[in-house]
Amino acid sequence: MKKAGKLCLKCLAGVLAAFGLLSLVLVLWNVARMPEIQRISETAFDLPGHEDPLFDRQGIAWDEETNTFLFSGYRIDRAPCPLYLRRGDGTVTRIELLGPDGAPLRTHAGGIALCGDYVYVAGSGADCLHVFRREEVLSAWDGEGVQSVGRFATAVSEEDGVRASFLTSDGETVYVGEFHLPGLPMFRLRSSHAVGSTRALLAAFPADPDKPLGLSDAPSAAYCLPDMVQGVAFGEDRVYLSRAFFLFPSELTACGVGMPPFGEGIELVDGKLYLATESPLLPARFYGLWEGQKCRTVPVENIR
Repeated sequence: MKKAGKLCLKCLAGVLAAFGLLSLVLVLWNVARMPEIQRISETAFDLPGHEDPLFDRQGIAWDEETNTFLFSGYRIDRAPCPLYLRRGDGTVTRIELLGPDGAPLRTHAGGIALCGDYVYVAGSGADCLHVFRREEVLSAWDGEGVQSVGRFATAVSEEDGVRASFLTSDGETVYVGEFHLPGLPMFRLRSSHAVGSTRALLAAFPADPDKPLGLSDAPSAAYCLPDMVQGVAFGEDRVYLSRAFFLFPSELTACGVGMPPFGEGIELVDGKLYLATESPLLPARFYGLWEGQKCRTVPVENIR
């Protein structure tokens, strides 16, 4: 028994050493890539929630009428899901998302989008969007809870749905995207979503003011996505994708520009891409040169 215990400890030490070596290689790789994105981007503002090490920031959206940025995410300790609003005057409001029954909402909240009279928050593996009234969200005060008006099923057929990992909207359609990573079982998607070498979908749900939750029940289109997409934004003549996973370098795929890790949602505002990063227990602030707790912008003219 003692020998078995020693072998287990040696195996654990070997695994930790290998993980440490891999992390070091990735850190050096990322540091080498930083000048590339720094050259074409600039700092916009501090990312809301950066002072909370347990808040894992994921999604970003912008309300043009009030010039307000919204940031969704989740708490690593599974505490109730917060939503941060950065208003036009620079003030930050933290609100708590509640379910239809008024209970605190605990979900991954990987994306957020505004369309019509509603705010949509990704429901991840539940194949749904949590729906909130736009006016209630934007008028909420700091510390207030905002109650959902329902769950919208991101169904593509009677038997199949889209895992809502990230969202975006062009004001007329809400686009719901999936995150797929074949190497890890928890991030593998349904084989029915496979098209050629891709396995993730981006489903387009048109706005429909006559529907109870503001969206058509069925998608008008579905697009194939590469692996590891964390965010999407639509420009006039191209689609921008943010691809990332853990310490591996992120990438803006419209131009192949490399970014440090923890890249998440992106939002196109007035000709600039706003980049959101995670803030997990291994926070992006580890990369001091990158200023991972800052929201950075990339003017689209800098993207070739």
